[in-house]
Amino acid sequence: MAEDTFTRLGQLIGKIQGLPNGAHAQDVSAKKRAWHLAAGDEIANHTVVQPTADYWLIIADGPVWGHAVIQRQQEILTALAQTDHHPQALKVKVRPQSTPFDLRESRAGSAVKPLDPESADLLIETADGLKSDDLAQALRRLSRHRSKESS
Repeated sequence: MAEDTFTRLGQLIGKIQGLPNGAHAQDVSAKKRAWHLAAGDEIANHTVVQPTADYWLIIADGPVWGHAVIQRQQEILTALAQTDHHPQALKVKVRPQSTPFDLRESRAGSAVKPLDPESADLLIETADGLKSDDLAQALRRLSRHRSKESS
């Protein structure tokens, strides 16, 4: 049978030049564990932490989780200090939600359905009786969307 060429990621990180036996990866992992303990399971499961020298960037899954981090920021910083991690601040960003683009919806929204002649005439009559010139002009513009059947 052929020799297995699979290598675990942890073994590869330890072999990277410039990192003494993966010390940086272990440090980041320790900071992530500290974040999990300080923030609690609920918040930690909906956030990603990216530690830097001055601050820790917290990327939240949604605005609710970002707000939760902001509300508990001092409590979290105090808990991190107790685990010998001393970020000066927490910067919170919210991960943008993906919105699927549906081509059918965009085309449907751009098509203007024509008004029947009675509705268009009613808009013109209403516009003639209004005191507000701006509103009257808006109704007249709407009445121009009449169907081409009888005009």
